[in-house]
Amino acid sequence: MNLEAMLPFGLTIDGAVSATAAMAAFATVFAVWNALIARDPLGARARGLRKRREELKAGLTQATRNRHRRQTANAIGMMRSITQRFDLLRTKTAANITDRLAQAGWRSMPA
Repeated sequence: MNLEAMLPFGLTIDGAVSATAAMAAFATVFAVWNALIARDPLGARARGLRKRREELKAGLTQATRNRHRRQTANAIGMMRSITQRFDLLRTKTAANITDRLAQAGWRSMPA
């Protein structure tokens, strides 16, 4: 088996060795370059955290605003129903209770 027979057309053994050496030199320079460059990994992390904090804050204020509206509406509806029940009870039993208290000797404060 001849090595030149396995190389692509127009490439010699000397050309293949030179190309391989050039790729190795480029890889070495690239690796050293990347190792010596000063990076700030905390800068990207801080930007990501700031962005996430703003997203959470926006979502929290929106959710709180909506929840407050729903709770206010629910609370008003609940208070209205309770006062209506008390009014119904008062109208039904108020006369009966005042009669019984009067029979027991209790009078109102102005009397």
